[in-house]
Amino acid sequence: MMQTLSAGGSPAKAIFGSARNIIAGILLIVPGVITDVVATILLLIPVKHGQTANEQFSEPAYHADKAANDDVIEGEFRRED
Repeated sequence: MMQTLSAGGSPAKAIFGSARNIIAGILLIVPGVITDVVATILLLIPVKHGQTANEQFSEPAYHADKAANDDVIEGEFRRED
């Protein structure tokens, strides 16, 4: 929620997303096939966080740069003869 506020977005989406998960959890606890189906549908509905559909599946914003020595594994060893 703090990330949404700092990004200038509306915290209502975060609140409704959390409420949806809580409601689905309660429905999964209640016995019955119908409540399980409704809870599954609630959990499967995608929630957009201020992104279009194309931006959701594009490359992530964070790219880890590879180190110059990717083949080196650091550690300690002791030779026992």
